Amino acid sequence: MLDSDYASSSNRIGAILTRIHGAVDEFTGALQTAPAGSRLIVCEDALWTGTELRRLLERLKPGGDLEIPAQGKRILFRHCVVSDYGLWVAHHFLDSNKLGEVELLLGEQQRFIRVLGRHIDEQRIRSQWHLSPEDFDNWLSDQVRPLAFQDMQLWQNRQERAQSICEQIGAQLIERYLEEHKKSWSHTVKGKFAIGAGRFGCTTMFSHSVPKVCLPLFWLGGPIHINSHSIDWKAAGL
Repeated sequence: MLDSDYASSSNRIGAILTRIHGAVDEFTGALQTAPAGSRLIVCEDALWTGTELRRLLERLKPGGDLEIPAQGKRILFRHCVVSDYGLWVAHHFLDSNKLGEVELLLGEQQRFIRVLGRHIDEQRIRSQWHLSPEDFDNWLSDQVRPLAFQDMQLWQNRQERAQSICEQIGAQLIERYLEEHKKSWSHTVKGKFAIGAGRFGCTTMFSHSVPKVCLPLFWLGGPIHINSHSIDWKAAGL
């Protein structure tokens, strides 16, 4: 999936794939021109919260604008990094919408990241399979344990305090981000973004971009107030 943003990771992935395979096609165009029985592989950088993937799957499901071009064709998604959260959200959406010709390719070369609590196993997740995709997503997000604060031994019982500070900083930076970009998010969405999209609290960054699942203090900057102090926060790369 190519992106018009010159700094997007999809363009870099496209350049790598072109070097290896000789050509890379834009998905929508390739889907519409591929003959029945074709197999299309969609390469993406990461499957974090599944938001971008579901946006595309909405177009492939019954009633979507790509439903007819997708008929009779296998579509496989391959991600360099996958999270347990994103995988469950994607599988639930595929089952709910009966998208049997769409698959997620998984292999040993992928990096797997766990953000769900250790007590959340497949049986418990499957017990919520009857929910709508939106309700399932909301339920699953409550089971997320922010990555940056998972290691209790590392934090030595200070992780709650550290998370609270990061949330205070992140909430202010997100409010400023929404104002600057004229975005309107619900209170629930904003609350989750205070420590990164989906409450992931991730610290994985790339040379060309910082995923929005990372703590906002890594990818946003600006004036903040904390503990009666005013700080002009500088994010990584700014």
